[in-house]
Amino acid sequence: MRFFDRENAGATWVVAVDTTICGIFAVEFAWRWRKTGWQRRYPLTHWYEVIGMIPVTEPALRGFRLLRVVVVLVRVARAGYRVFGERITRAMIETTLRVTLEVLADPRVDEFVTDVVRRNQERIRATVLAHLEGERA
Repeated sequence: MRFFDRENAGATWVVAVDTTICGIFAVEFAWRWRKTGWQRRYPLTHWYEVIGMIPVTEPALRGFRLLRVVVVLVRVARAGYRVFGERITRAMIETTLRVTLEVLADPRVDEFVTDVVRRNQERIRATVLAHLEGERA
């Protein structure tokens, strides 16, 4: 959506779907909060779910996307556990470990991590040097 016209029908559809999903999360959150008797600490102990109700299409809050994905995955895991019991949990853990090991074994990951570390090192060095030069002046 950042690269395309926001008046595009596809972009409007994405915003509508995202807002609907966030609304469903909000209703579920409110329902569970009500079941606890509207305890004040409930939103604090379930802060990650509050973040999950923020629309991905909100430009100021795009940094929370990964956390939203984690929240959704946790909810899917809970639902799977309720339906299938421990079998689904074991299968998910084994699949996650297998995928993680395959990703880590890929040489492109080493190149990516090396590149990221190098760029961060260069940025930190440039920032420190600029700061030191600013103090000398």
